[in-house]
Amino acid sequence: MYAAISALYVNPTYYFRVPRWMNEVTDHTQDAYHYGGDFSVFLGLGVAALVYLVLAWRPLHKEAAKQEELLKEQGLLPA
Repeated sequence: MYAAISALYVNPTYYFRVPRWMNEVTDHTQDAYHYGGDFSVFLGLGVAALVYLVLAWRPLHKEAAKQEELLKEQGLLPA
C-alpha cells in the first residue's frame, strides 16, 4: 500500500491531500503546473508481484519437485 500511495497523483482540488513525503514519485515528476505522474497502479502491482515471488519462491519449488517425483513414480514422466 505504501508503494501505491507513494506514486499516487492527488489533484489539489480534492479534499484528500497526501503530504509531499508520502508521494515521492509524483513529487519528483511534476511539470510546470504542478501535476505529477500517477504510477500508483503500476508500482502497487510491481511491488505486490515482488513480495509474492519472495514469499512463494521456496514453497513453489518444493511443490514442483514433489509433483515431479510423483509423476516419475506413476510412469507419466520419463526418468
